[in-house]
Amino acid sequence: MAEKPDFPRWATEDQVDSISGQLNVVEPPEERKDSGWDRHEVPPRQWWNWLHRKTFEWLQFLDETRGQLEIFTVSELPDASENEGRMVYVSDASGGAVPAFSDGSDWRSVIDRGVIS
Repeated sequence: MAEKPDFPRWATEDQVDSISGQLNVVEPPEERKDSGWDRHEVPPRQWWNWLHRKTFEWLQFLDETRGQLEIFTVSELPDASENEGRMVYVSDASGGAVPAFSDGSDWRSVIDRGVIS
């Protein structure tokens, strides 16, 4: 198996440029995030730093949470119809805590396919 690479850590600290007085990381405007760069555009370095920082943060988050199910109580479970195929961990299901999945209609226990209540 290949060795896990280092995370692409980038611009993790906010700094002010001593010459320009500008921050090193600035979130692009919403319309730019929606459309992306224009042809021949050279985006500001602060926008690139923002994008690289977000990429790094997401990679860290995904690595730290891989294989872990999000924990819910029965009353907090999201709508099953909007989460078909999703798996969660229900901490207060009747009969005890249990991993569960959405079949598109209900949240069901992975143990016996019973509806979570």
